[in-house]
Amino acid sequence: MSIIKLNRPMVFFDTETTGLDVTKDLIIEISTLKIFPDNKKEVWTQLINPGIPIPSASTKIHGIKDEDVSGKPSFAEVGNQISKIFLDSDIGGYNVIAYDYPLLKNEFIRNSIELPFPQDLKIVDPQVIYKKNERRDLTSALKFYCDKTLEDAHSAEADTIASFQVFEEQIKKYSLSHNIEELHNYCIIENKKPHFILNENDEYIFNFGKNSGKKAIGEKNYLRWMMSGEFPEETKNICKKILDEE
Repeated sequence: MSIIKLNRPMVFFDTETTGLDVTKDLIIEISTLKIFPDNKKEVWTQLINPGIPIPSASTKIHGIKDEDVSGKPSFAEVGNQISKIFLDSDIGGYNVIAYDYPLLKNEFIRNSIELPFPQDLKIVDPQVIYKKNERRDLTSALKFYCDKTLEDAHSAEADTIASFQVFEEQIKKYSLSHNIEELHNYCIIENKKPHFILNENDEYIFNFGKNSGKKAIGEKNYLRWMMSGEFPEETKNICKKILDEE
């Protein structure tokens, strides 16, 4: 019997990609572990041809080379199949909130595939739980919580299954709620701090990151980077306003 109570399916997943930019980089491998309310589980893994050369820096991390994806389907070809797996399901995975989920969403949008996620989507992220309590990586998490060694680290399937095992042990260790909505609320990173504030001269000042405290007008390249990144529309509108004042 599963330790979590599900009202609908939950899909734990992991991706291997061409890079770390969730807005531009592409999926080259995806693995899903779908858990149903009756505790039935289905694992599915697929290599994907991104249509571009895989950077050597990325290959050094996950070991996937151009020849490994040669002849494999593109995301456009398997996107609908992936969508069906996620349809009306909640999601989970290690670092899924900051990375895998936005990256997958962008792949669906890029390929004109309707997003399959429910309007009241719940997300659980063992990395968030882990960092709140222990602050380590997935390999250490699996050893700490499950006393297991992570074989084939950075293999999408191994990472997916490991993250679910860690998640189940976290619930027991920290006496966390078994309710998905409450776990979702626990995992969501609450950061409502504005990215810009105004000084006494009504000039925009960075309120986060390496440029915190600096005048925004003096960091135009950084503003352009923010315009292309995963920032709220309100923040991007301020960036545009500042750049337009040149």
